[in-house]
Amino acid sequence: MTHFTRALLLLALASTLLTACYLHADGVALEDRVSALEQRNDALREQLQAERAQLEALLAEARAELALLETALEEARSTTVRGIANLGSRLEGFEHRLHELNGLIEVLSHRFAESERRFRAIDSAIEDLAGCCS
Repeated sequence: MTHFTRALLLLALASTLLTACYLHADGVALEDRVSALEQRNDALREQLQAERAQLEALLAEARAELALLETALEEARSTTVRGIANLGSRLEGFEHRLHELNGLIEVLSHRFAESERRFRAIDSAIEDLAGCCS
C-alpha cells in the first residue's frame, strides 16, 4: 500500500468514527453558532457598505475642494505674474523718465552756465562803459 492510499483509508475511518459520535445537540449548537456568525457577518457587511458610502461621499467632497483650491491657486499665480509684469513695466517707465529728467537737468545746467557767462560779460561791459563815461 502506498502512503497516499493509507492516508485516504485513515481519513475514511476517521470520518466514519466522527459521524458515529455526532450528537443531535451538538449539531443544533453548531447550527446556532453558524447562524449567529452569519448574522454577525451580515451586520458587519452592512456596516462596511455604510462606511464605504460615507468615505466615497467624503472623497467626492475632498476632490471638489481640491479643484476649488487648484483654481484659486492658479488665479493667485496668474494675478501675481500680472502684478510682477505691471511692476516691471512701471519700473521701466520710471527709469526712462529718470533718464529724461537727468538729460533735462544737464541741458538746464548748461544753459544756466551759459546765461551766467553772458551775464558776467554784460556786467563787465557795463562796468567798462561806466568807467569810460565817468
